[in-house]
Amino acid sequence: MPYLVSPCQLEGRIETVLHPGIENAGSPKKSQIIKGVNDFLVWGKSQKINFAICTNKMESLAKKLLKEINLIEFFDYIAGADTFEYRKPDPRHLTNILEILDVKKEDSIMVGDSETDAETARVAKVNFILVKGGYTEKDQNSIYHNHFINDFTEMNGILSKMKFLN
Repeated sequence: MPYLVSPCQLEGRIETVLHPGIENAGSPKKSQIIKGVNDFLVWGKSQKINFAICTNKMESLAKKLLKEINLIEFFDYIAGADTFEYRKPDPRHLTNILEILDVKKEDSIMVGDSETDAETARVAKVNFILVKGGYTEKDQNSIYHNHFINDFTEMNGILSKMKFLN
């Protein structure tokens, strides 16, 4: 499962399409929440940021895991591999979520940890934040990204640099 975010300016608020900062979406015992995710989600909701998930896991599995690790309440939309007729890296997996949330892609950020996430964002023309330590054998510097983070404690600074925060 990829990671976090896609803030978007919408009527003076920040909206976000987001991938959860969790790994191994098969089981909560195997899943690890990346440092700073809980605080970022709480903070994001206080800032009126809406979050969504775009994952190649089955939608029901993603929802089940998010319930078990007490994160589901933060997400406004969850799209899995079986939600649409296409999935990542097809950019429509991401752009369809943006359409559903009524968010412009130029006002969005996708956060992910893999080449698949990066390619999805690149082709969709959505800003991309790469999370260190993801699902790739490639050198992370060679993967498309606008910004790079080690964990989610760095998100507020990145969003400020990108002028997504007032």
